[in-house]
Amino acid sequence: MKIYFYGSHYDHVWVPHQCAVLAEGLDLLGHECYGEAAKMRPSVDSPAIIRESPGQTTLLSSDVIIVDSHLSLFTDLENELKRLFSLTKRNIPIVFIDESDGLRTPGFGKHARACDFVLKSHFNRKMKYPGSFVPWQFGISKRMMDAIHPLPVQKRKAAIAVNFRVKHQLRDYMNHLVLPIIHDYWETDTTTDNNKPEEFSPNDQFLFHQARGRHNPFYYQRISRNMAMAAYGGVFCLPFGNHDKYTAKICRVINHTIPLFKYDRVRQWDSWRFWESMLAGCITLHVDLEKFGCLMPVMPLNFHDYIGIDPYHPQIFKDWIGAAMDERKKGSPKLLENMSAASRDFVIKNYAPPVVAERFLDLLKKSQAPSA
Repeated sequence: MKIYFYGSHYDHVWVPHQCAVLAEGLDLLGHECYGEAAKMRPSVDSPAIIRESPGQTTLLSSDVIIVDSHLSLFTDLENELKRLFSLTKRNIPIVFIDESDGLRTPGFGKHARACDFVLKSHFNRKMKYPGSFVPWQFGISKRMMDAIHPLPVQKRKAAIAVNFRVKHQLRDYMNHLVLPIIHDYWETDTTTDNNKPEEFSPNDQFLFHQARGRHNPFYYQRISRNMAMAAYGGVFCLPFGNHDKYTAKICRVINHTIPLFKYDRVRQWDSWRFWESMLAGCITLHVDLEKFGCLMPVMPLNFHDYIGIDPYHPQIFKDWIGAAMDERKKGSPKLLENMSAASRDFVIKNYAPPVVAERFLDLLKKSQAPSA
């Protein structure tokens, strides 16, 4: 199969993460990836996975065209899609990857939602979406898998990384709840790793630039030594007022003054650190994803693959961490060991690049199947 990554010429180095994961997986499955520019190299000396083919010939002979929401950083996305629809005469499936933050993300645009389907990160089953939207995820890349080497639980530091780069309403809320509970068990590691690529190896420098600063070997080493990571993020939402971020915020402010409703959903919940943490075998803390409507193709199991905290019933988390650390003191940390192994197994089994690529191809096949 021939896959075309549209718009790759706008940045000749950076590949948006979900495109990178798909390109890696499709390449490993033996499919051909093309774009206007050659890019997505597994290492500084490797050939590009996405091969250069700037003319319309390869584009129009492709089996599927992929467009990423980050194209909106460089051009008028809706006009580009309109042009693409005209060029292809809608004879080639066009898949839109919406990995952007916010409530009204680029996938809601007139032409974006008219693509054959929209792979939607941060999907929440309690929100309303166009019919073309499909739950998707950030996931893990081969670059991340090659860089992260977890230590066994017994050799890990009794510390939790709480080192967010960006403030979120949910992070502030959960920090106030979680940090007092973990205080007696884990040291709080707030270290922010210095992104100085000149201190990296030549290959890590290359990967740093290709991932737009998301690759840091020192960070990966540190999370692989820590026991746990706070990976919660996003914004708590009420059952109403979710048309856009402004109406949602107004409703939150009113409800804070007159508290009539509880938060029942979370937007913008997916994050790099969630996947990095689980791949590193950390005890990964988030909100209870199922309870708050968060949805991805295969869901992790709460208190098996990760710790999903219910902010309305924090005692469950408090009891678990107490039992887990008591076991560790006695020299048999089964709860910690089992979750560390399960979290890493979960992401590799369900979200390694070839698995994601196979899921993508299955979606494509189903979308092209004739109606019964």
